[in-house]
Amino acid sequence: MYWQQGWEALNNTVQAFIHQNSSRRGKNSGENGDKTLIFLLVRYILHDLLWKTGEADKFFRDLENNPQL
Repeated sequence: MYWQQGWEALNNTVQAFIHQNSSRRGKNSGENGDKTLIFLLVRYILHDLLWKTGEADKFFRDLENNPQL
């Protein structure tokens, strides 16, 4: 039951991101029509996922303990 709700929430987040960042839904935007929002979207989703799973916290803790990384 909760699994489907998670996908629905992610879908809503993705739709909001695309609508806020493009008037053409991310297709053929940019100066020459060669820009796409897919890379920004994937980065946004990965960023959100890393914080939700705790991997980002682990990364920054490890970085504090070993600044040479």
